[in-house]
Amino acid sequence: MTNAQILVVEDESIIAEHIHDGLKRLGYTVSAIVSSGEEAIQKVEETHPDLVLMDIVLKGNIDGIEAAKEIRTRFNIPIVYLTAYSSDSTFQRAKITEPYGYILKPFEERELRTTIEMALYKHKMERRLKESEEWLTTTLKSIGDAVIATDKNERVAFMNPVAERLTGWNQEDALGKDLREIFNIIDEETRSVIESPVTKVLREGIAVNLVSNTTLITKNGTEIPIDDIGAPLRDERGNIIGVVLIFRDITEHRQAIGALMAERERLSVTLQSIKDGIIMIDTNGRIILANRAGQEYLALLTNVGIGDALTHIGEKPLKELLDPPKGKIYHEVIIQGPPHRVFELTTQLIKVGSQVSGWVVIIRDSTEERIMHQRMVTQERLAAVGQLAAGIAHNFNNALTAIIGFSQLLLNDPSLSDKALKRLNSIIEQGRRASHFSSQILDFCQQSVSEQYPLNLLPFLKENVKLLKHFIPEHIKITLEFTPEEYWILADPVQIYQVLINLALNARDAMPEGGELKIQITKIYIESKMHLPFIPPGNWVRLSVSDTGTGIAQEHMTYIFEPFFTSKEVGKGSGLGLAQAHGIIKQHNGFIDVTSKVGEETTFNIYLPAILEKEVVTPEVPEKETVGEPNR
Repeated sequence: MTNAQILVVEDESIIAEHIHDGLKRLGYTVSAIVSSGEEAIQKVEETHPDLVLMDIVLKGNIDGIEAAKEIRTRFNIPIVYLTAYSSDSTFQRAKITEPYGYILKPFEERELRTTIEMALYKHKMERRLKESEEWLTTTLKSIGDAVIATDKNERVAFMNPVAERLTGWNQEDALGKDLREIFNIIDEETRSVIESPVTKVLREGIAVNLVSNTTLITKNGTEIPIDDIGAPLRDERGNIIGVVLIFRDITEHRQAIGALMAERERLSVTLQSIKDGIIMIDTNGRIILANRAGQEYLALLTNVGIGDALTHIGEKPLKELLDPPKGKIYHEVIIQGPPHRVFELTTQLIKVGSQVSGWVVIIRDSTEERIMHQRMVTQERLAAVGQLAAGIAHNFNNALTAIIGFSQLLLNDPSLSDKALKRLNSIIEQGRRASHFSSQILDFCQQSVSEQYPLNLLPFLKENVKLLKHFIPEHIKITLEFTPEEYWILADPVQIYQVLINLALNARDAMPEGGELKIQITKIYIESKMHLPFIPPGNWVRLSVSDTGTGIAQEHMTYIFEPFFTSKEVGKGSGLGLAQAHGIIKQHNGFIDVTSKVGEETTFNIYLPAILEKEVVTPEVPEKETVGEPNR
């Protein structure tokens, strides 16, 4: 190191001058020459030289060794001793001050130069190493994770403050101790001791992680859940000289994960309990999430599931959903599902900033709402028509009473010819038919049930199906299908018989060329409104009346139960039969529905609440005199 500043401490002036001249020739600068230890300390403080050439034996109260010790401690300046004495005791004292070299008097300039350069270089390297160590130590102390370094014998060489806090050990007490004494870890679930990660690193020579559920037992016995990583420390030749262990307290992390899982569970429960189907899809149209209702609705609408592309709903609806009109992030389409099912699909864009990341599709089963709305409209229409019909029927009955009454009085007139009497009887007969028709109208308007009691529907049907043969021609086959059980309902047998007659006559008229009239009775349990949305869950008895006739046109299905509506020719039906049946079933807290297509089978399904706690005793169904025929 040329131009190095060197302080010479020598009490022999001739030797001091000799050293001074030699140093100048070698290219060094002599900052000062002093003769005592006290002066040496003072000059070092004033000039801060790069190196001190210190004679061991000096004048004054302190010798060179004592002065060197203070200079080394206070100023960290390298010392090279100059001495004519080489006794063991002198060297032992001098060694404590950690000198950078010894020069025995007399010496040559070459020896002086070599010793000085080696001292300056060694001090420079030590200073750099110390700065690096201080930087590393400061860094390790300031990071948030706990750090423990060990030697290759698994003894603690360093602990940062976080490691001290977590383990309960301070570095001063832990240095040199076996790591397993400081870092005591067990499996949280099994309570068994876990192998030290340092041991595994030293054995395998690679970085390793702790097993899950690792718990650190601190010095005072506290248990802390942790995770960590251990990595080997290597020298410049690649040899492992120790291990660095980095670990952290994951208590808050676990709590956060627990809170997140609880929140996810609450969200999942909420999501699954929502009646509407909720589906999340990505920008490729693939389903990435669906709640229970969403999966059920998808099964009805498509054959896709989570992970599949939402393409089976239909290209046009899908395009409308995923590519709504400009400026809108909320869109809705209506999709016809299976028979009698209607779904509303609503889409909400998921945007991160201005970027679309997906969609939320909400599938809502609007079948029941639409059915209820349709039924409400029908009921309002029926009520209005019924009120009007009742008034007309009462006035019509009054007129008929007068017509029939005066006609019967005329029968007693002896002056009337046979031809007149025949015509008069015809008037009376037609009046009576009109009176029966008027009574039907009043029955429909009132729709009252005289008395309801427990009725086993199977023997009731067996008996009354026989009576249908009076109204059904021979070229129509009548069958009754059932399983031998008891089918108990709460009903008025007379009214139920009227419904059966009305449906049978409609079936007869639909099969002029012959066919099959099939009556079927079954027990069903409706768990949810998924497949029969207009019927509440529970136990039901279903009475089905089917024919193989001409079917009902789709445009007539909406009005099929309205009074006076008929698809028959004028004069061949009043249009009150199905309206009367609808009213009777409604009074029995039941439901009636129809499925049909032109040219195919027509089926009327009647759902009546089943009685589980039945009463066996039932009255006999009274005999009836059929006057006229209810018509569709």
